[in-house]
Amino acid sequence: MQPFVQQKIQEVSEDRHSGAAAITRHCVEAFDELIRQGPSDDTWDQLQQMGLGFIEAHPAMTSIVNAVDHILGTTHQKNHDQLLNAIRDYKTQLENSTERLVKCGLQLLNDGDRVFTHSASSSVLGLLEAKSDLSIILTESLPGGEGHRLAEKLGERATLISDMEAIRYMVDCDKVIVGADSLTDDIFVNKVGTYLIALAAKELGKPFFVITETLKYIPSGRKHAFRQKGHPLAAIYSNGADPLFEEIPLALVSVLITELGELTTVDPLREEYSQKPHYF
Repeated sequence: MQPFVQQKIQEVSEDRHSGAAAITRHCVEAFDELIRQGPSDDTWDQLQQMGLGFIEAHPAMTSIVNAVDHILGTTHQKNHDQLLNAIRDYKTQLENSTERLVKCGLQLLNDGDRVFTHSASSSVLGLLEAKSDLSIILTESLPGGEGHRLAEKLGERATLISDMEAIRYMVDCDKVIVGADSLTDDIFVNKVGTYLIALAAKELGKPFFVITETLKYIPSGRKHAFRQKGHPLAAIYSNGADPLFEEIPLALVSVLITELGELTTVDPLREEYSQKPHYF
């Protein structure tokens, strides 16, 4: 494995504070850097090793799996120009989806809303930064404490609370908004603690929104196949769930905010996914 590839895998592996979208962009940029070094006899092998390393570093983040799957799946002939085009197209998708996410999310927010959030999704941050009249309650999000960094970025309008105080503060909030690291047919994955927050929102009658790029979606059956013996990703996904993340039923979600608009079902995502090229 080239030193460059080892370095990039290490950078991604050590990033335990950024959200899935931000880390996925880092991965795609690393692919781009490797390809722009010029074609060589082992470029394809290095790309595969880098991709598997990225996935293993953050197995709960399906957007990384989908990025590797799409870029390598688009270029079965291992053509250098094809790889550059695939990476460029994926970078464009990431950039466009972020802008559209914010526009869709803003339609669900009212002036002066008091918003509750957990963890440190870059998608949530983008939405909250786009509307300056919101007041924001955010948890510390332990372990990891991502809430501290999010609070610094949001400034004085953010109130940082301990995870234990979530329900007490949620009572006075208008909406609960979280991000997602992964999305399947019946669950989404996010930082541990999100499940209890979703249950509390339902009990209190608060709208519970999940803002997520559709690039984080993967059909449940396909994700299950990753754990099967003989699959290229079996060694990664047969080890069980990451204790920092948990699965939350989509039945607890009021609306999925995506770049396609507001969704109450993942049916449009399933159809879109089936039409894409895949490597795994």
